[in-house]
Amino acid sequence: MNLSSLPISLNLHTREAEANVLAWGRNFGIVRNGSLIIQYKVLWFAGYTLPYLDKPSLERAMKLFLCLHHLDELLENCVFEEAQAFFHMWCEFSYVENYDSPFSPLSCALADVLMDMEHSGNAEWSEFLWFNMDDYLGSKRWEFDYKNRGILPDLDSSVKQAGFGSGVFPALHFLKMDWRAERYPIEWVEFELCRICCLSNDLVLFKKFKKSQLGANELVLRQIDLGLSDVEILRHGGNFLMELLKSFSEVVECVRMEGGSRADWADELRLFLGGCLYWSEENALRYGTKINGINKT
Repeated sequence: MNLSSLPISLNLHTREAEANVLAWGRNFGIVRNGSLIIQYKVLWFAGYTLPYLDKPSLERAMKLFLCLHHLDELLENCVFEEAQAFFHMWCEFSYVENYDSPFSPLSCALADVLMDMEHSGNAEWSEFLWFNMDDYLGSKRWEFDYKNRGILPDLDSSVKQAGFGSGVFPALHFLKMDWRAERYPIEWVEFELCRICCLSNDLVLFKKFKKSQLGANELVLRQIDLGLSDVEILRHGGNFLMELLKSFSEVVECVRMEGGSRADWADELRLFLGGCLYWSEENALRYGTKINGINKT
């Protein structure tokens, strides 16, 4: 598999869903600058990665991603105690309570969309959704703690936490709303897809992370371990990414050979990855002129 072979599609409801979700976000007070969200096509991530969702499901996905986007904004500017209070309340399942914090509007919005999502799948689907969100917020707490302490994480932990904190697994869960319960846990092919998304993003952000001396970047940590120059580590990362794409292609083909709904899901996974990479390219102000670090040729 190469990038030019990945399919790309955009959900037909994207623009209308974006407008509705931004209005919803403003009501909860989690939209600081709607024009920038539209300019950067933040919510179009859902449109590109989940092109077959119906309009209500797409809006739920966009609401979730809007909450995750706002969480990143808050964690960039909050004091340590405020963030820890939010994470603690989430772990204690008391996040729906009103409290005097910059995180209060986010807590209410996140509770609203997750409770709404509980009714979009069966009980087992909903249960694994909460597992995915626990993993996501646990990863964000881990990342925030390391940044606050100003120390470098180890490579293996960083790679693992980057995957769970990427938002890919909650997004992929939308593809499983009609599955049997035994299929809900994260599968190997999803880990492969997530690794590609995270590594490609780290390739793009390598220079930014190195300049800011933030260590939660796989290429920065690998450079420290291997003692390579900037040019060498970027080449190393690009080669590794191509190996991951090849492995993903092989695993997807194995899934497709199972036939039936599994074959359909394999096609959706390829659309998800193609859409994710294209969304990153289209969002040029954020990612530059490449598809997550790889020239589109």
